Amino acid sequence: MRRFVRAPFGWALAAWLGTATVLAAWPWSRDMVEQAFLRPLVLMLRPAEGSVFVGALRPISNEAAEGALRNPYSATAEHRAEGARLYRRYCFVCHGATGRGDGPVAGGALAPADLTSPVLQQRGDGYFYAVMRNGVRNMAQYHEMTGPRERWLIVLHLRELAAQARAAERQRAATPSVP
Repeated sequence: MRRFVRAPFGWALAAWLGTATVLAAWPWSRDMVEQAFLRPLVLMLRPAEGSVFVGALRPISNEAAEGALRNPYSATAEHRAEGARLYRRYCFVCHGATGRGDGPVAGGALAPADLTSPVLQQRGDGYFYAVMRNGVRNMAQYHEMTGPRERWLIVLHLRELAAQARAAERQRAATPSVP
């Protein structure tokens, strides 16, 4: 008789625990995993100390790269479209759709840079390339996740964002304000 009493209790306990586990874990526990802004940061591993990349550029500072490196890609429609796609994958989460530093994770004391600002747009393409490669202040290095071609195409898109921002500013200035 004792065995008969334990079996239903055991099954009921197992069913209750199983139901509680499923209800606690679904779908709420998946929300943070499925956010778009977490995916680019998955592989942010630094290489081992003293390791050498085969085929990689030698270390270069962001300022030195500004004068030494030139974008080998022209602003064709195909290159601009691919640069926009890569920007959305790697840069959008911090810098936002327009490059003004207003992405979904932006804010706080260490706000991302406004990539369309006149100060940054005076910088050469090599500077932006090196910043993506080396990182700067609170921006991580992206050389583990992007290759040289991808970085140059993103630079093309940054130039396009700046041109769009300048055009929008000219249009605002030309539009008379209504009192």
